[in-house]
Amino acid sequence: MKCGLLLSGCGFQDGSEIQESVFCLHSLEKRNIHVIALSVNKFQYRVSNHNTGENLLETRNLLTESARISRGHVEDLENFDYSSLDLLVIPGGFGCALNLSDYGLKGVNMNLNRYVEKLIKNFHTNKKPIGAVCIAPILLAKALGAYEPILTVGDDKEVESCLTTLGAQAIKCSEGSCITDKKNKLVSTPAYMYPKTNSIFVAQGIENMIEALVSC
Repeated sequence: MKCGLLLSGCGFQDGSEIQESVFCLHSLEKRNIHVIALSVNKFQYRVSNHNTGENLLETRNLLTESARISRGHVEDLENFDYSSLDLLVIPGGFGCALNLSDYGLKGVNMNLNRYVEKLIKNFHTNKKPIGAVCIAPILLAKALGAYEPILTVGDDKEVESCLTTLGAQAIKCSEGSCITDKKNKLVSTPAYMYPKTNSIFVAQGIENMIEALVSC
């Protein structure tokens, strides 16, 4: 079995949330699922100093930065043949809202990166399971809103409202848990949408998500 891991950079403020990404890798690989890292060949919307929160005057490429998490070998989504993949997992991090989409700038009027939208819709059309962590369900709501997907971002009222406006059914979910949409083959877990949570709950939620994803 093969799983695409869609990354959006490196670091929760401007790319993929590193802990969530690593927990996803661990949960997949311990089930003998071959993981292929994917990203988009473009510059990040911004680069953040993760110690101070300030924006830096530099540019960084998503493929290059994502490779920090995957230890290299990140495939360019534009040119990658993902028909051989069985699963797709999307970790959170603000890169989902700035690099894979512009939700962080436009809110409910957001747009998806065209390659990301094509990927998600292709998986859904072919009835292949998709897992989304933290803020990543917003991508699924935008791409699949017409199918009324069942998704969670924990108990974040602002993002829940956006999910609902986009057509999704937003379900509250406790720390360490996940929500499964069997009809659309989607599983989501809140992870660090609970800002005061810890890595134990985040890892537990992702573990539950991967287990449910494999069973979809």
